[in-house]
Amino acid sequence: MFAYLRDVLVLEAHRGRGLGKSLSAHALGHPDLAHVNYWLLRTNDAHGVYAKFGFTALPDADTFMVRRTARIAWPEN
Repeated sequence: MFAYLRDVLVLEAHRGRGLGKSLSAHALGHPDLAHVNYWLLRTNDAHGVYAKFGFTALPDADTFMVRRTARIAWPEN
């Protein structure tokens, strides 16, 4: 199973209180996600934070590919 941890954001005024670490720990430790054995994330500046959770740089980044499409708005109900 594969999961992508995305957009763990903490407003600047609230940083330094461990909120991002707590959110990440909760997501990674959630029982509904216990079967996930391959996690991926992207960060510009929090490598040290995620390393504490066992994340490492991609060993085979040259084999990954990406396909991006335009964002489509969800229909309103």
